[in-house]
Amino acid sequence: MGLLSLFQKKRPAGGCSAIIVAAGSARRMEGIDKMLAPLGELPVLVHTLSAFQDCDLVDEIVVVTREDLLVEVSRLCRDFSLDKVTKVIVGGAERMDSVRAGLREIRPDAQLAAIHDGARPLVPQQVLHQAIQRAAETGAAAPAVPVTDTVKRAEGDLAAETLDRSALRAVQTPQVFEA
Repeated sequence: MGLLSLFQKKRPAGGCSAIIVAAGSARRMEGIDKMLAPLGELPVLVHTLSAFQDCDLVDEIVVVTREDLLVEVSRLCRDFSLDKVTKVIVGGAERMDSVRAGLREIRPDAQLAAIHDGARPLVPQQVLHQAIQRAAETGAAAPAVPVTDTVKRAEGDLAAETLDRSALRAVQTPQVFEA
């Protein structure tokens, strides 16, 4: 019995709801909105949404964006036939406020919620599947990659210790957990 069949047996009607957080202010990009910036021939956000649209373990997508992008993001969803997108809503002042707003809007019968950054368009299907399947088995999961940078523990303004990076992981999105 493979992991997919195990997940399908446990999966209630609600399945997995994805919340795509795309409400950033574009401060670090000097005013260029990375969600709408082209990546190849499509906007970054369309690539991100398409990854979740194409994932058979995702049942619905809620997009959380800035108020000034509501119409544009809704238009992109319609124009690119992203029919798993059930809502496009306004986010909050901080990322956690936007995530909270998205969680309030997912289907009440959702088993799992997956949080993903709208500016991360190159998430492979294998990563999506594994994160969702592991969360279904354990209650929560997120992809993580080994840390390659040198990381120091500080005491005040002084470096006190170099951490052993072989034991460190950088957590990425999607972060999936029981709804």
